[in-house]
Amino acid sequence: MSRSKSAEAERAWRAMRVGALLFVLGYIPHFVDHFVRGINTTPTAVLLAGSLGTIPAIVAIVLVVKRNAIAPLLAFVTGVAFAIAYPAVHVPPKWGPFSEPLRAGTSVWDWMSVAASTAGSLAFALAAVYALRLAAGPLTRETAARQQT
Repeated sequence: MSRSKSAEAERAWRAMRVGALLFVLGYIPHFVDHFVRGINTTPTAVLLAGSLGTIPAIVAIVLVVKRNAIAPLLAFVTGVAFAIAYPAVHVPPKWGPFSEPLRAGTSVWDWMSVAASTAGSLAFALAAVYALRLAAGPLTRETAARQQT
């Protein structure tokens, strides 16, 4: 591996580690918020979906730490899924079993935890895009033509 490729790979893994850290830092306040509000107030479907969704998130973080080649792809999927799920579950009015709207009686902390978790999830996904882009290398007409032959 050339020196520049090695430097690019190191930048990609650094971005992935920062993305994973931001994901965790966003996840923790949201997780704590559910316990502060009372876990019994969370609908069963939301609790189950959130708990099951945590499994691939933990796997993605472990794979990032281990520098596994599949880590960026799993981080992207996990980050995007959580970035969509947090606001979809908590922002709109009640829309179904996977809904837990933050409305009357919610504090600024509740909204900040949703915002932090969404931002952390986006950061994880964007770090993955950066790593995947670096891994792919520059896409030019010449490289695209070579790939087609």
